[in-house]
Amino acid sequence: MSQTSSAVTLDPTHLPAFAPQPRTPYQRYDLAELVGTMTEEEFAAFDLRAREKYQLIAGKVVKMPGSSLEHNLIQADLTFEVNLALRTLGSVCDVLGSDQKVAVAPQTIYYPDLIIVCGAPLTDEHNALTNPVVIFEVLSPSTERDDRTDKFTDYQRIESLLHYVLVEQDRPAMTHYGKLENGLWAILGTHILPTDTLRIRLDEHEIAIPLERIYRRVFPQDSANRIA
Repeated sequence: MSQTSSAVTLDPTHLPAFAPQPRTPYQRYDLAELVGTMTEEEFAAFDLRAREKYQLIAGKVVKMPGSSLEHNLIQADLTFEVNLALRTLGSVCDVLGSDQKVAVAPQTIYYPDLIIVCGAPLTDEHNALTNPVVIFEVLSPSTERDDRTDKFTDYQRIESLLHYVLVEQDRPAMTHYGKLENGLWAILGTHILPTDTLRIRLDEHEIAIPLERIYRRVFPQDSANRIA
């Protein structure tokens, strides 16, 4: 059953807040994924030449794992549907894909799976986005724990960020977190049925993303009879 609340201005006192201290990169990742220690300037130069994708986490360079076909199909449909919803509403917000890096904190740079930015995109001197409003991460076996815990804690340090959405790839399911007026984060919606709809409030606009559209190619039996 879907449980939603689209307005981030709500301040329910009984919803859970998330503000744990993140673990170090050595605790979070297999040592084989750790390349070394770099400054932001060194990482920017390294990132331009790298043939694979890396992230900078507390000054440690970490190799990103490859994606499955299911992950890529879900991410592609998510990008399309979010972009379509924003354009249909005439919103000033836009979508940026997984090749856009985000400045999370000093010495910490991530590549989210999908980003919504409202107004003009702002970047630092290393071309890392500094003003995302919504971040989506498509979960995989190798990243799910980190996406739900330490990476989420890191993302909360971005002042402009209002929404964080976790998209599962082994079943049609999404978890929507939002920042409340008091600065704490809480679950605004849980969606566990193909017939559910993710709703995100962006200023005066609200975008609605049916889960069946996102999972139509990965779980066709769940959505074949519902998609027009």
